[in-house]
Amino acid sequence: MPSHQFITPPEKIVSKLSFSHIREIMTEKDRLGRFFYETECIKGCWSVKELCGRISMLSRVIRMPIPNLNYRKEVAYCINSILYSF
Repeated sequence: MPSHQFITPPEKIVSKLSFSHIREIMTEKDRLGRFFYETECIKGCWSVKELCGRISMLSRVIRMPIPNLNYRKEVAYCINSILYSF
């Protein structure tokens, strides 16, 4: 049974995001990922260029192997930096 906790109301998406934003967000296969990008775009007033850059950077960071706890902390810091550096 899918959780409705991580679903942005469609009327909010259509009223707050452009078609280009929505098109880029729809490339995200994971439902939680789409929710994350919808929320952050709306909250942070991301441009389409910012959104594309963050999707690209985060996808590269997520694919990186994480061998130990110290490295995980560094990766978490990098992700946080990516999200809020633009």
